[in-house]
Amino acid sequence: MSREFPILLVFAASALLISAAASAKTVYCFPKDADPQILRSPNVGDYHPDWAPPSGVGTGWSLTKLGRQGNFIKGILNTSHGNPTTGVIYVLASEWNCG
Repeated sequence: MSREFPILLVFAASALLISAAASAKTVYCFPKDADPQILRSPNVGDYHPDWAPPSGVGTGWSLTKLGRQGNFIKGILNTSHGNPTTGVIYVLASEWNCG
């Protein structure tokens, strides 16, 4: 085995890690209207205690998407100023636009 092989192996592994990190991007979602359900679990009607009706977030708020569970998006709710609020919440995917 040549002396260059370990160096090439390290270089190739580094390139893979860099490309994986570059492809991982933050996805933001925005409510389609001013009355989306903010849930504490991926169950319709299981409202987060801070966001039970008649509370609402308005269309200026956003959601940092962490993942998807069936018809639900898991994420962190952000105020209209971009500040995170209540920690991890769930929303109905049909009520949000994600980019």
